[in-house]
Amino acid sequence: MFLKQRFLAVVFCFLAADAHFRVTAAQAFSPAKCAQAIAKSRVARIGTLAAALLYAVPHAYLYRYQRDFVFEPTHRVEPLKEKDPATGLEPFRSADGAVLGYVRHAEAEPKRVLLYFMGNAGEILDWGPTITSMFADKSTTLVAMEYPGYGGRPGTPSQDAFYRAGLELYDAAKARWPNVPVNAYGYSMGGSVATYVAAHRDVGKLALVSPFHSLAEVAQSEYPFMVITPLVKDPFPTYRFAQKVSVPVLIIHGNEDALIPVGHAQRLVKEFSGTTRLLIVPDVGHSLTYDEEGKTLSGFLTD
Repeated sequence: MFLKQRFLAVVFCFLAADAHFRVTAAQAFSPAKCAQAIAKSRVARIGTLAAALLYAVPHAYLYRYQRDFVFEPTHRVEPLKEKDPATGLEPFRSADGAVLGYVRHAEAEPKRVLLYFMGNAGEILDWGPTITSMFADKSTTLVAMEYPGYGGRPGTPSQDAFYRAGLELYDAAKARWPNVPVNAYGYSMGGSVATYVAAHRDVGKLALVSPFHSLAEVAQSEYPFMVITPLVKDPFPTYRFAQKVSVPVLIIHGNEDALIPVGHAQRLVKEFSGTTRLLIVPDVGHSLTYDEEGKTLSGFLTD
């Protein structure tokens, strides 16, 4: 009977302790040492579980709510329904009447169409005064895209939704002006959309301001102590599409950009297969002042 009880005690000792703490034969045959081994095993198990939770919870939170950080749309109560006298912008619609963005027409038959893709925050009408004054050339028709889920446009923001909308905008513009060359310009996140369009459609020139190599890389650098890249739902891999673009490319980036460091532009410019130029603006952050660099940008796209 004693031997049976001892045998069961030994088996219990081995089972009670887990893989975090090894039980030796001496511990198993000693009730006191067995109790110590089990206690240490439980402490190890609890510590490991606590560490796992501390690591997993922020990852789960970022995965669940990441799009709230990435996309920051605003919604006007009254989107433009007709021409705005201040900027000249008016709704640009698809063949079925859906508003894709806004257009400022050239005074006559345009020499070129310029597609504009903004960053991740606000809505396109917030950028109206800036882009219409920068591209004041009367021979250029400016078409600025409203992202799905932004402004008065229905939809849900996402990488795929933005890329599809970019192609839809190009196709609608080309259907409207079939014999007019199309250039593309993207700011920040819009640079990825513009590059995607240039990789899949016939674009004459491409200009990018404050672009990223990929959004996943930006996110990973923001949280270096976490494993972010595999969790990013909308990686916006600009570099992947840049490899398919052979048209002339101009990239402008501030050397003090804390949001998207200038290293992104320095890496991205090497991905394109055509003629590229990188203009690094000193003492400027993510939002450019568009002084001399604005003239360079406008001249490149409207020449």
